[in-house]
Amino acid sequence: MIARLIAGSKRIFGMYRPRRDLHIWPDDVFLVSFPKSGNTWTRFLIANLAYPNDQVDFASIHRFVPDPYVTWKRDFDRMPRPRIIKSHECFEPRYPRAMYIVRDPRDVVISQYHYHRKCKKIEDGYPMEKFVTRFLAGDTCPHGSWGESVTTWLTSRHNDPRFLLLRYEDLVADPRRELARVATFLNIPPDADRIATLEENQETLNDRINEQSQTKVESGSKYRLRLSGMVLLNLYDNRGSVDNQDFPQIAAPARIEPFHVSSSAFGGTLRQSQIKLQTFGPDIAGARTSADLEFDFAGGFANTWNGAALGLVRLRTGTIRLDWANTSIIAGQDRLFFAPLAPTSLATLATPALSYAGDLWGWTPQVRVEHHFRLSDVSNVVLQAGILDSLSGDMPESGIYRTPSWGEQSGQPAYATRISWNHRVFGRNFTMGVGGYYGRQDWGLNRTVDGWAGTADVTLPLGKLFEFTGAFYRGRAVAGLGGGIGQSVLLNGSFIAPATAFRALDSMGGWAQLKIKPRANFEINAALGLDNPFAGELRQYASRTIYPNIYVRNLSPLINFIYQIRSDILFSTEYRHLQTSVLDGGSNSANHVNLSLGYIF
Repeated sequence: MIARLIAGSKRIFGMYRPRRDLHIWPDDVFLVSFPKSGNTWTRFLIANLAYPNDQVDFASIHRFVPDPYVTWKRDFDRMPRPRIIKSHECFEPRYPRAMYIVRDPRDVVISQYHYHRKCKKIEDGYPMEKFVTRFLAGDTCPHGSWGESVTTWLTSRHNDPRFLLLRYEDLVADPRRELARVATFLNIPPDADRIATLEENQETLNDRINEQSQTKVESGSKYRLRLSGMVLLNLYDNRGSVDNQDFPQIAAPARIEPFHVSSSAFGGTLRQSQIKLQTFGPDIAGARTSADLEFDFAGGFANTWNGAALGLVRLRTGTIRLDWANTSIIAGQDRLFFAPLAPTSLATLATPALSYAGDLWGWTPQVRVEHHFRLSDVSNVVLQAGILDSLSGDMPESGIYRTPSWGEQSGQPAYATRISWNHRVFGRNFTMGVGGYYGRQDWGLNRTVDGWAGTADVTLPLGKLFEFTGAFYRGRAVAGLGGGIGQSVLLNGSFIAPATAFRALDSMGGWAQLKIKPRANFEINAALGLDNPFAGELRQYASRTIYPNIYVRNLSPLINFIYQIRSDILFSTEYRHLQTSVLDGGSNSANHVNLSLGYIF
């Protein structure tokens, strides 16, 4: 009885998969193929073509080109029309319009064979000859045989204006021509810039699809687990003293004690290499679920011989996502969503480029909600709001036991929000966003400090070849966000004296970058960043500072080029100048040259 009530409630609220009972509208378009014929890859191409202003990925693809066997009925009902719908069915006369993908059956059977091995439907070493015989008979697929699927569609709809035949091999060989045909069939203006952008990205997209379907990684559950990352070698040469040799952020004073140390250094590192795990789980309350973990090797050094070359594993981010059609809930440790941009660089991935030079950053535990408001086919507004762990930039007191930070001692989380407007121009997104952050800090003895930041960011395409990006912030006590060159508070007496007053340090900064991309696999980036704590406030409290150096300005220009030799191999060189000013002590400068070679897997 209870089971029937639950089932009935699900049908009333549309929380079931319609499968062949899907209500079909006269303007629906179906993307049909026999399984393993390139349907997933083509779905991504068509989704990006039809929805250029949205982020299309594995977590969201079912919102744009849904599958009746996966997507809930209520999500179908909420979709804007005309809908594009995935199908593997043999000829279905109810489909008003259809695009059919056909692929060489020799490639289809090989792909299906490996898929069955991965899913444990056949054992390793299963005879290929036996599998081919079953494939031809239609015993390896619930949708019948390849011949039945292709024949029923071609004999029933060939030369029909409601039918478009797409050959997988033609899509691979000439995606621009084939996507123009798709655009015409879907009554989408065949925007040359949009199609060219899709063509440029199709090799990377194809590699990602292959990675998704052919991965050998297995999880303890039945859901997909994806392993990806990058092996990154950085060779560097420094001229001048810096805070950190392989990815410096600050130019430091020359070291002369206890003995003279050279201000020049050459070395190499792999500790900025990254590993990422992603899993794609079941639907919950109509939301697609997914989770990910990301690591690098910049967590310190092994206490052993040549330990500087043995980076320790470090957690960067880890999130759990629930994605509905227009709303998402994200929980975990993630980047600062109210300051989402960073300059482009392969020389510094362990910390974003221009960190402590105007680029706010952090990997912070948080829970946030995002909602997309569609304004038109080419523009939308995104609203984000959430709570964060109130981190204050202080070092842990213990390597084993966790003690609260000054922000956590306030007994409340930090709060943040951001609103952004996105508009499609030149086949890319023009985005403007503003954000706000507030986090209280308790420095003991009832001495509280209010930390806050206001942020603004912009991404502006300038024609086909150029793109301008930039970000600005104004804040107080923002060392926990990478602002103020790591300085948050000022005090007028001893730290342990109850009468000592604490004051939040004001600071402001930002960065700007111009990207030139003459080819799809080659780009040049020039950027400039500046962080500027208020020198007057620092001078007033200089005699009681808790910081080893009092920094009043950190300026850093950089220029790099990145060449994508192929979709999985990257090469880059970068030059960066660092100029850091100390209160009433002049400025320190250093030059950093970096050569990077990355392999994406």
